[in-house]
Amino acid sequence: MSQRSRSVAPCPGILQTTVVVAAGPAAAFGLGNPKNVGSCPLSIAGVDVRGRPIMPSLSLQPGESVGWFSTPPGTTKIVFTGFDNCSGEAILEFDAPNS
Repeated sequence: MSQRSRSVAPCPGILQTTVVVAAGPAAAFGLGNPKNVGSCPLSIAGVDVRGRPIMPSLSLQPGESVGWFSTPPGTTKIVFTGFDNCSGEAILEFDAPNS
């Protein structure tokens, strides 16, 4: 079972404004139906235990969505941020597992 969630990150995106949307076992689940409903392009990535991005990441333009973001092996958190060359807000909607 999952629930629809929404997270907001300011733009322009920088390391300090990265938003964690899943951690621990939930990060291995991935994100269902991620959609950019904000005004800035955004990037979603899995990160390892040291906080380093694990490729591949996923970029979404405003209004764009995909069916699933699968996390790479070794992911301990899923994060997102707005691009560094925009203004407005990066808003990510996604399906997450119920706690």
